[in-house]
Amino acid sequence: MSLSERFNFERYKASRHKRDKKHILIPLFLATGTMLLLVFILSIVNSNLMANGDSTIIFTSFAASSFIIFMTPYSKSANMRKFVLSYIIAGIVGEIGYLSLPYVGFYGAVTVVLFSMSLILFETNNVHAPAMGAALAFVIFHVSYAGLLVLVSGIIVLVAIKICAEKLELEP
Repeated sequence: MSLSERFNFERYKASRHKRDKKHILIPLFLATGTMLLLVFILSIVNSNLMANGDSTIIFTSFAASSFIIFMTPYSKSANMRKFVLSYIIAGIVGEIGYLSLPYVGFYGAVTVVLFSMSLILFETNNVHAPAMGAALAFVIFHVSYAGLLVLVSGIIVLVAIKICAEKLELEP
């Protein structure tokens, strides 16, 4: 275990919600509330939410991100810079994958997205695994430019709630 991993682990062990289980409720409510707000916003934008799953599928990645950010706040993946940059990269790479579908076919586009995302996230040290799912959703579910707006709105909402939680000292 590297020094930074040990530091994060020690910090987590010392956190309030690890020492006292009643403090786990605040991060749980933050994670759940974030996702409810995101689903509410999406339902306003897309009144046919249940039938049209193209951009909705991107939000499943945000559910995983919300869990990581609020429930494991000291993990490397919970870093807000990594979260934001990984999703921006996911939007760009996912859209490129979607646009490449007519030229390279479905499996070619999936390969381009997975390979590119893995390489870029690793090389830029912005590893936030749920962003891989968001990028892949652009290809699998044929998410067009509207998906970029969904992605950006999800980033904004999650970051805003995280900042508010820090300001109100709701975090462990």
